[in-house]
Amino acid sequence: MQNLPLVELIDDQTITTSRAIANAFNREHRNVTQKIEKLNCSERFLTANFSAVPYQHNGNTYTEYQITRDGFTFLAMGFTGKRAAQFKEAYIEEFNRMESELRIKQEALSDKVYVSRMRFLVTVEAGRKDSAVIIHPNQFISSFEELPNMIDEMINIFPEELMGIANACNKKLMHMAKRGQISVNAVKRH
Repeated sequence: MQNLPLVELIDDQTITTSRAIANAFNREHRNVTQKIEKLNCSERFLTANFSAVPYQHNGNTYTEYQITRDGFTFLAMGFTGKRAAQFKEAYIEEFNRMESELRIKQEALSDKVYVSRMRFLVTVEAGRKDSAVIIHPNQFISSFEELPNMIDEMINIFPEELMGIANACNKKLMHMAKRGQISVNAVKRH
């Protein structure tokens, strides 16, 4: 196959052009644009998937169409023959490859956003970093003195989370009472 399909990434969308399609399918560009202009589809579909843009050739200005994957699929349905089938497959593969690259790019960007929002608890001993721990969005750091006020001021806390904190506190108090570190009466009062 000598004319490989041209699929580009423009504004985070995979597109091809009417000139690239004409070249790949060995057709006159004006025939491809006429086919686009005579497509039997809704105005909404046409405007969402075919954008007329100017291009220069030999000092003259002409119109070509930027075409989305869906637009290409709709247009190419009318192309027949073995060669047309080969190019349809090649275009679909190229759209898939470009969209995969776009997904990878977007995932990398979202990873960077996540990393830029990470919080760490760094332990410093003798002026040197001793350890560092990631503080996840559902975690917080508090002194024992501030903890009751923080819990009291929490807006987005579920009853199950409060019960978990209360149960852990009760368990610890009972354990301390059994070891004689506090009186049982102190545990019952609270």
